[in-house]
Amino acid sequence: MSDLRLLERVREWQHTPGLRARNHAGTRVTSVVKHLQLLLNSRVGTTLMDGQFGLPDLSDLKLTYPDSVQDMEKTISQTIETYEPRLTRVGVNFVFQDDRTLSLFFRIEATLITGVKNEEIILESSVDAFGKMTVRT
Repeated sequence: MSDLRLLERVREWQHTPGLRARNHAGTRVTSVVKHLQLLLNSRVGTTLMDGQFGLPDLSDLKLTYPDSVQDMEKTISQTIETYEPRLTRVGVNFVFQDDRTLSLFFRIEATLITGVKNEEIILESSVDAFGKMTVRT
């Protein structure tokens, strides 16, 4: 069950007490995506346990778009590498969409640590006009 974060494992054990070990790539990826969704939608300074958890407010960076694209890529990448230990070699790249779109799109490429054979994963993320990030496989 190392695919899941601690609280996810506790919840799983409550629902299925006999199940103690599982190693499934789909479960691991789903858990990572959920955690990234939480991480990337948290703002720096809003978490008591770690004042640096999350992203800074990207709305300031969006004001200087397209000049700030590299700063956004770097900030997202560093945040993921710092707070999602199951991912290494994280690369974030801006994906240009139609100029009329009010969202910014990013491609996240990383190595998912599995303990046996590491896997390369590619995720898509978007930031809407309100600063909400969505992460998808």
